Amino acid sequence: MVRTIFGTAVGIALGFAVAFGNFGDMAIVGAFAIVGYGISKVVAGQVDFGATFAPLRRSQRSQQ
Repeated sequence: MVRTIFGTAVGIALGFAVAFGNFGDMAIVGAFAIVGYGISKVVAGQVDFGATFAPLRRSQRSQQ
């Protein structure tokens, strides 16, 4: 239910961007929607950046 409401809200926002602007405006709204979605995943604890960047840290240590 929450995903449906979120998807509807994003669709409405993109629709308004197209109706009252151009493709560039829609792209900006879409980019902010994606950034907001990512931030909400991090805040909710569903994305762990420590685990995401751990392989990079290990590879840097082995090169030194």
